[in-house]
Amino acid sequence: AGPEGLAALLADELRALGPGRPFSLVYFDACARLPPRADKALLGRLAESLPAGALTRLQALYVVHPGPAVRPWLRGLRRVWGAGGAQKVRYLASLGDLFAWVPDPALKGDVPPHVWDHNSGA
Repeated sequence: AGPEGLAALLADELRALGPGRPFSLVYFDACARLPPRADKALLGRLAESLPAGALTRLQALYVVHPGPAVRPWLRGLRRVWGAGGAQKVRYLASLGDLFAWVPDPALKGDVPPHVWDHNSGA
C-alpha cells in the first residue's frame, strides 16, 4: 500500500474510533525499508490526513524492532507533533517488551508473521 495508503488507512481507522477517544499506535519496523532521510512532505501529508485533534489524543507510539532508519523519520514527526510528541514514542526491542507495555491478548493476533519471525531471531 505504501506510505500514502498507510496515511489513508490510519485516517479511516481514527475516524471510526470516534472523536475524543484516546488511542495508541504500534509500528513494527521489522524488515522495513525506509529511506535514510525522512520525507518531510510525506510527513506533512500524513499529519494533514488525520482527523482534527488526533495527535493530541495519541497516548503512545510503540516502535517495535527499531532499525536505524526509523529514528530520522520519528525526528521528522516531531516537527509535525510538536515537542510533546517525542515523549510519546517508546522504542521496544522485542514483542515481549510490547506486551509488557500493552497487556492486551488481542494484540498478539494482530502481529504479522514476519514480525514474529524477526522477533525469534532477535
